[in-house]
Amino acid sequence: MTDRWMSDSGTTDVALTVSGMTDVGMTDGGMTDSGMTDGGMTDGGMTDGGMTDGGMTDSAMPDVGSAFARLHDEVDAASEALARQALVDAFMASHGQATPYVFGDEAVFLYWDQAGELPGTYTEVHEASELNDWSHEGAASRMTRLADTDLYYSWWSGLPLDARVDYKLVLHQSAGGYLWIQDPRNPHLAPGIGGDNSELRMPDYQPSPWIAFRAEVEHGWVGDLSDDVNGFGGYPTGPCDDPHQVFVYFPPGHAEGTGPYGALLVNDGEEYKDKALMANVADNLIAEGLIEPVVLIFIRPNERNSEYFGDCAGSCPGSISTYLSYLSDKVLYFARQHWKVASDPARVGIMGASYGGHISLRAAFQRPDLYGLVAAQSARVDAPYSG
Repeated sequence: MTDRWMSDSGTTDVALTVSGMTDVGMTDGGMTDSGMTDGGMTDGGMTDGGMTDGGMTDSAMPDVGSAFARLHDEVDAASEALARQALVDAFMASHGQATPYVFGDEAVFLYWDQAGELPGTYTEVHEASELNDWSHEGAASRMTRLADTDLYYSWWSGLPLDARVDYKLVLHQSAGGYLWIQDPRNPHLAPGIGGDNSELRMPDYQPSPWIAFRAEVEHGWVGDLSDDVNGFGGYPTGPCDDPHQVFVYFPPGHAEGTGPYGALLVNDGEEYKDKALMANVADNLIAEGLIEPVVLIFIRPNERNSEYFGDCAGSCPGSISTYLSYLSDKVLYFARQHWKVASDPARVGIMGASYGGHISLRAAFQRPDLYGLVAAQSARVDAPYSG
């Protein structure tokens, strides 16, 4: 997989390593941890995002790739700045209604600086996406300025035809810091943790069939049982001094069943519940006989950065250790006492995305006696700040 014309000179192809190209359902959304919170991401979009096309596809603009290549050559050949800008303005008037451009296995991301923010207020523009591991600094993500015009681009080739890519544009401020924005010329958004991302869909991408609500299948029950968990007075480790909002999915037949049921603890639970539509997925998979009935426990973080990653910035209302204790000594204990959840760790899992993936991995490695299964979706896996 390559990114064409990473430098302004010539047409050199720079090969870049790509991870996370598959449609993982939800990703970080690109709000990285340097100068921003972790939200906004994820990693891959939680749902199909209501998108019919992930940009301008072959059917809409069959020659857009060659047209952009011609623009690149014509701008290089033009001797005057006004002429170069005029070429860009004319091209965008004809082809700039919907970006990114998609043709075959290639995609072109654009940022048209009509507001004149670059290079004054902002010094660079970057495309942070699953194509470059959400990098927002350096050559891997830096978009190329087309000569001295107000058009910036990155051109990727060799993309899987069935891929779906979440991305954001990142403006580097001259005074320091970054501004993460959705692509102003792409109306298609994918929900991610902490906010929506712009979304690219390659020509053969198909949304997951498991997300949609199916009226014909049996449905589980979803509700807020925070008061039950946090108000319980029988914990062996003392009172619940770290309450969180807890939503629960009980599979069809749970009330009448004897169990025990497998369970999955879901970090960033409200996001997975509302944006990933995880209850629909569970209903559909259970109805097809692909999974056994399972209890889903959605936990909403109080202080996401510090609880999931230890990023306290000098002050920690919550911490990794207190949060993990809450999960094991409060939530899972209560679930086994009151929700018919299995005591066998082989039937209990924990999951999350990005920072949520990090805390899920820590929980599984630190407490294998509780969690025999773990899913870390586009996880942040480098060392935490503290914890």
